[in-house]
Amino acid sequence: MAEPVGNQAWHQLLDAMIDNKRRHASVDDGLYPVTHPNPGATEEQLRATEERLGRPLDPQYREFLGVADGWESYHFSTNLLGTSDIGVGDRWGETARTIAQWLDETDTAEDLGVGDDSTQFAPIADTGNGYAGCLYLGTNLWPRKPVRMPLGPSRPSIARSIWASA
Repeated sequence: MAEPVGNQAWHQLLDAMIDNKRRHASVDDGLYPVTHPNPGATEEQLRATEERLGRPLDPQYREFLGVADGWESYHFSTNLLGTSDIGVGDRWGETARTIAQWLDETDTAEDLGVGDDSTQFAPIADTGNGYAGCLYLGTNLWPRKPVRMPLGPSRPSIARSIWASA
């Protein structure tokens, strides 16, 4: 599990992401309007989410949700899940099924050096189409070295994409 980084770091990241959305919106003729993160989750919402999951949230993810409790269309049509989506509902179910299918049909887990047990990954983002742009947080993969996704045409660096237009 990751150590908390502090609310200021999350606010700085969110501000950069909003700026990036504004730049995209200025050239996409209204296709993807600027949206903003939801207000942070309350302690009660965070505890209810952890109870629903049957385990604590990753400390960094918990901290993030306390700053931004979800974000509709944070990146084009991809949504960051909020506490009301975590562990329940269609968004969670679709993304959980997607990771199970992805791990079953590909060598991704082996390539990354992680187990192929889909229950060890928690959905944190989804798209309306149910498969593209889903993000997952490993829930029980540590203590291990951080997993690095290989870069390539099909796996761009998210950080590089965000900062390239800064």
